[in-house]
Amino acid sequence: MVPSTLSIRSALSLVVGLSLVAACANAAELRLRCEQRGSPARSKISVDGKNLFPRNAMYSARIVSSGR
Repeated sequence: MVPSTLSIRSALSLVVGLSLVAACANAAELRLRCEQRGSPARSKISVDGKNLFPRNAMYSARIVSSGR
């Protein structure tokens, strides 16, 4: 018996839905570290990520200084 296109789509939708639920079960973590340096006044920011989804994605951030 050959499965119909509808049953294949339903099965694929179920697999994708369960994958998203499983991915959400692992909480993503971000660790930000801000370091102030001496003279001249400079700062360094480090970002570490864990359990980010999707893993191969490019992430970006915009850091705005308070200007103090």
